[in-house]
Amino acid sequence: MHGIVHLDCALYWNQIDSDGDLERGGSRDERDRRAGALHRLQESLAREAQIVQEAAATTEAAATTAIWLGASLADLALVTGKTRQAARKRWPSLGEVYRRRLWLGNHVDEIRWAARVVLDNQAEIDVDGEVFDELRALEAEVAQKFD
Repeated sequence: MHGIVHLDCALYWNQIDSDGDLERGGSRDERDRRAGALHRLQESLAREAQIVQEAAATTEAAATTAIWLGASLADLALVTGKTRQAARKRWPSLGEVYRRRLWLGNHVDEIRWAARVVLDNQAEIDVDGEVFDELRALEAEVAQKFD
């Protein structure tokens, strides 16, 4: 039986050395093609991992934006088809985003007051003038939404 297996393997690998022993790997051309295929597989796996990682980062950014815009974990659960706890586990930073948004939403008047103090004292503050233009535009936008 052992000789039959040895012969079958030799036929499969298509290579027997001069002593009649099996030489692993088959013909040179076959080995080169196999090595090339394995190399392409390795590259494909690396690309797949990179794509999965980039897709996950994009998805997390979309979830973060949704939370900043007022979505709840229940809203995310509805979209993902998973539970709120699954969203919290998958994107642990969302809790901080939610708390920050909630704090900012509860302190609009104080933030606007601080912006006006900075704008009123811009002559004494040494920064690029564009900063004040942006702050003035933001304050006007917030005033339009909250007044």
